[in-house]
Amino acid sequence: MTIGEKIKIYRQGAGLTQEEFAKNLNISRYFLGLIERDEKELSDATASLLLNLISESEVPKTFKSAYQEGRNFAKIIETLRNEGISLNQLRDEDFKVKGSDLSCMYLGMKEIPSGISKVLDNKYGVNTEFIKLGKKVPIFKNTKVEDSDIEFPYFQNFSALDAIIQYNSLLFADVPKIILPNMDVDFFLDIFGDNTFPTFKGREILGVKFTSLDNINYGSLYLILTKKHDAILRRIFPNNSDNSQYLLRKEDAGFPEIAIDKKEIGELYRVKTIVNPYFY
Repeated sequence: MTIGEKIKIYRQGAGLTQEEFAKNLNISRYFLGLIERDEKELSDATASLLLNLISESEVPKTFKSAYQEGRNFAKIIETLRNEGISLNQLRDEDFKVKGSDLSCMYLGMKEIPSGISKVLDNKYGVNTEFIKLGKKVPIFKNTKVEDSDIEFPYFQNFSALDAIIQYNSLLFADVPKIILPNMDVDFFLDIFGDNTFPTFKGREILGVKFTSLDNINYGSLYLILTKKHDAILRRIFPNNSDNSQYLLRKEDAGFPEIAIDKKEIGELYRVKTIVNPYFY
């Protein structure tokens, strides 16, 4: 998929017309059309505006993984600049790329070349696994990760739906953090409700990880975002009588299971861990 095609999907996902999106980028609708058709390259100024615009909006799940890798790459660059290495040095002398290309890498719209990874590794001692794994590994190879140093976004007192929306928008800079041993979790949130008994007794803190419909582990607990924008906590089982559906079960056996069409599921977050809230 080309950069232009990705920009078009971002725009459509935001519910914006070409005219509205072009206005946000300070360009004409005509030029946006050329960009979306890959007939015109992004200028540095337009790429910078695009970076700010997309960073403040919900990321389509199709690009969530690539976008997160781009943000991890941007974090590496930010860290190197804080170490006194100028952006000009990195962009012009080390990477030899245009500013617009760098912005597209930050967004996950352009693949990070192997040559850049080699420079980061060989010249600056960067652990390039950070691009894919993020905070689960240190940025620099000679840094020892202490289990207690891992911070995760913690959506305390958010509804499950609001927590997912905030996480997807990546606007959680001011959200409290929870510090826990390193684990395969994207974020934490509070869960309440009598119908979650006996697994959850009152309030609990759940650590969840985004996953796809192709990776469902039947019987496991998932936070499910439906396309009707409902967020529900259920265990997922196959529906042997209808392959187009899943069966969803609450923790309380007193509630009947329900069927849901697979196509009605928007996003899935597997519950990976449960934290006792009385320690926080």
